[in-house]
Order: sequence, then C-alpha cells, then structure tokens
Amino acid sequence: MVAQLRFLLFTAAFATLFLLLPASPVHAAFSGNSTGYAWSEKGGWISFNTTSAYGVQVTDTALDGYAWGEKTGYISLTRDSGTPTYGVTVSISVTTGQLSGYAWSEKTGYIRFAATSSTYANTSALNYGVTINGTTGTFSGYAWSEKLGWIKFSGVCSSGTTSICDGGVYGVTTTWRTSTSASDGSLESATIDFGTASSTPNYLIWQGTQPTGTVVKFQLASASSSSGPWSYIGPDGTTGSYYTPSGPNIAEKIRQANHLNLRYLRYKIYLYSDTGQTVTPTVTDVTISFSR
Repeated sequence: MVAQLRFLLFTAAFATLFLLLPASPVHAAFSGNSTGYAWSEKGGWISFNTTSAYGVQVTDTALDGYAWGEKTGYISLTRDSGTPTYGVTVSISVTTGQLSGYAWSEKTGYIRFAATSSTYANTSALNYGVTINGTTGTFSGYAWSEKLGWIKFSGVCSSGTTSICDGGVYGVTTTWRTSTSASDGSLESATIDFGTASSTPNYLIWQGTQPTGTVVKFQLASASSSSGPWSYIGPDGTTGSYYTPSGPNIAEKIRQANHLNLRYLRYKIYLYSDTGQTVTPTVTDVTISFSR
C-alpha cells in the first residue's frame, strides 16, 4: 500500500548576513584577494600572491587576474579579449566553492581545474578538482596540465623555504568567503510513525517558493525508536550529502536502502538565500510517500 504523509511548515525568515566581500567586485588584472603558492613537480612554485605585476581575485562566480611562476610565466585565470576561450568559474555548493574550467599560459597551455562531472574527491585521475573552503578561504585539491602534470594547491613541504614553506606547509588562501558559513535556516520535523518497521519511504515533495539563486535541501533520519537517535543523512548515506529537489512540486526519490526496517522517520530542511541575501525560499508543505 502506498500512502502519503503531509506536514505543514512555517515560512522561514532570516536575518541579513554580511558578505566578506568587497562592496564592488574587483576585476582589474593586477588586483587580488589571494595569497600563497601551488606546486607542480614539473612547473615548480606558482604564486597566487598579489604584487604590482599580478594577482588573483576570487568572486562568487569566477577567478580573475593572473598567477605567476618562474617556469610557467603568467597564468591567466579569465579570458582575455579574443581567443582561445577559457576561464575558471566558481560554483558554490553549500559552503564550498568548486572551481572548474581552464586557465591559460603561453608557456604551458591550458590548465584544467576539474575533471568532467567531478565530485571533487581527488581520488583518481578521472575525479579531480580544486575547491575553496568557504569558511576559511583555503584552496585544496588538484588541477591538471598536459605540460605541468598535477598542480597541488596545499600540502607538506620542506620547512625553511622563506615565504613559501614556513612551518613545513604550503597552500593558497583567499579572503573570499561564501555568503553563509552554514545554512541560512533549518527546520527539523516532528517524528513520523509509519506504523510498522516494514514501511519504506519512496519520494518527498515540497511546496512553497524558490526564487532564483536560492536553495532548498533535505536530509532524512530513521530510527527503530520514537526517541531516536537521529542522524540526518542524504542519498549516499552520509551526513555530507543532501536531497535537493529541482524545485517545488517536483518529486525527489528517496534512497530506500538507508531506511529499511526502521519504523520512525524525521526530516530536516535547509534553506539558503541567494548570495546577495536579498531573497529567501519558503517551504509551506512537505509530502512523503511510503510503502507498506
């Protein structure tokens, strides 16, 4: 038997958060909000510092300006006029900036910042990518170049190298931050009793509004007791993943394997306003279908 449970939620409202960004985006080639060095076995140190000659600016959408290395020369992070077409873009995933696209150097050619369909796990040559921690501004992961090989954005090195390996570590950081270091707001549901441990959730659907640039995400928690314990997880079974329906009134399939033989369920909603903190989503109703 397939049933549906519906839950009425309040409309969420949030206080305005302040961005740790310049009041006006800086796009001049020699301005920057980044410091530090990346490393390549073939290309050596690549500077992301701001100097009178170069600098890298991180924004909510892209990297701008130039990095520089003794072996690589100037590396352009955004397309100059004309061809070839390239550029490194920023896609914000919750509190992480995920970089993709290509940088360009006359000496080294293209430098790719993420593999196709990368999960940014950096576990293989087919699944690499550079990310920025939106809370600390720290770069991590790998980029790839046919001539330079792997370019690593943080790691351990021989201590004593002035201004590069002080303390035995190196890396690139930025003063840029994602607009929130956590969700703008969240709400946990009351405990849902399916009536039997043999029930299994199928889909979730939400109703409300989702202005452009805002995000609505869900996690689910199951337990054999009405008192829990409750561990909210997403479709891959971890606390770091989320169900993200593409919009209101669009069904999102629940991974049943995470909730087998568990009678009780709760869900948690995470609401994110746009990066300018001007609009926020609202959730007024949630429907969960389940089978017995």
